[in-house]
Amino acid sequence: MKNNNVTNIELEKAVNVCGGSQTELADRLTKYFADRGMERKVTQSHVWNWLFRDFKTPTNMAYAVEVVTDGAARAYRLCPGEFPVPKVAA
Repeated sequence: MKNNNVTNIELEKAVNVCGGSQTELADRLTKYFADRGMERKVTQSHVWNWLFRDFKTPTNMAYAVEVVTDGAARAYRLCPGEFPVPKVAA
């Protein structure tokens, strides 16, 4: 069953940027943390759980998802209320 809430749509966008592969998103996240000296292994099952069980991205992963997707998926949409919404230039 698919949940079409805003956070899920944004996470699906992240997966699509990774060629439609949950595994690719997980690998990019694992590399993101490794490059910063953190041992954090993200697996495809984590991404699946965020999409289909939890229906949200963990707050501690949202910024990393934004970075590894070159901003295609935004942290403030992945975790509404946890990150500032960018101001629109006037």
